[in-house]
Amino acid sequence: ALSGTASTLTMINSTVSNNTGAVDNNAIATEGMATLFNSIVFGNTASGSHTYAYSLLQGNSDTSDGNIDATELSPGDIFNAPGTDYTLKESAPVIDKGNNVLFPGLDGLSTDLAGNARVYNYSWSGVIDMGAFESSYKGTPTDDPNPGDTTHTIYVKTVATGTGDGSTWED
Repeated sequence: ALSGTASTLTMINSTVSNNTGAVDNNAIATEGMATLFNSIVFGNTASGSHTYAYSLLQGNSDTSDGNIDATELSPGDIFNAPGTDYTLKESAPVIDKGNNVLFPGLDGLSTDLAGNARVYNYSWSGVIDMGAFESSYKGTPTDDPNPGDTTHTIYVKTVATGTGDGSTWED
């Protein structure tokens, strides 16, 4: 549980799930302000003032600021094995739904809680996932010249006759 008195708590790309705390049995309790960015809070109770953006909070229907409507979701819609494994399942609605700007110092070398790349396909304008773990499921970057090629093979031919983008041997 997370708690504070007259304090400010900021959580970025965090997952808080199935927690209870000593203050009114709340997982997040603060007399100050809790700010959540790119985070998942599910299976908990919370009190105090909260500001959140690009996050999923259990029971929340507010979709402003990039938040996801969580009113119809269960932990099984998000996590691979709720209660024991909080990595994201393939169809989790939080994949590619974060905001890269909200993660200070994010670059191609940033990692998630498991030590995996924080953003899949960062160099192809990849988008950060919400929560502590980046999805291991591979999406399709929007500007990828080979969207069907998950290995991202770029063909090189010294005398290409096509567009020169490397998407095929002729190019």
